[in-house]
Parts: sequence; structure tokens; C-alpha cells
Amino acid sequence: MEIHRLKTLPTFFEQTRIGKKTFELRKNDRNFQVGDWLKLEEHTGGAYTNRCVVAEVVYILSGVPEFGLAQDCCIMALKVLFILP
Repeated sequence: MEIHRLKTLPTFFEQTRIGKKTFELRKNDRNFQVGDWLKLEEHTGGAYTNRCVVAEVVYILSGVPEFGLAQDCCIMALKVLFILP
């Protein structure tokens, strides 16, 4: 199990925080695995806001070009574990 620290824009952060966004679309440059934790840290583009959501990766859909998902990208289903401030 790895913990991945990821920057997240405020709009996407808020949707994850309130439970509406239950997935993360990312370039799979970190070898994400089911069971990994994502520390999604709100970032305004200039600085971190000190708010974060920690979520567990419960499913991964890796590159499926025939559905428009590039080979080096993945969609991860998330289970929020806890929210800080």
C-alpha cells in the first residue's frame, strides 16, 4: 500500500469532499494500485489551502483506448476515509 500526495483544484476538491465525486482521473505515472491511499490536497494554483481528503483506491480502470481512455491514464474509484479541515 502506497500513499500518494496529489494536488487537487478547489472545484474538484469540494465535490470529492461532499461525496459527489467518487473517482479520480489521473495519468498513471505512479503505478496506482487498488488499496493505495490518495491524499488529495486542495491547491489553488499558487498554494496549498491545508485542506485535504484521504481516500482509498477501491477499483482502477486502466487505459482503454477504444473508450477514449489513453493507455497511460486511469480512473480510480474512491472510498473517502477521512477529511482534514
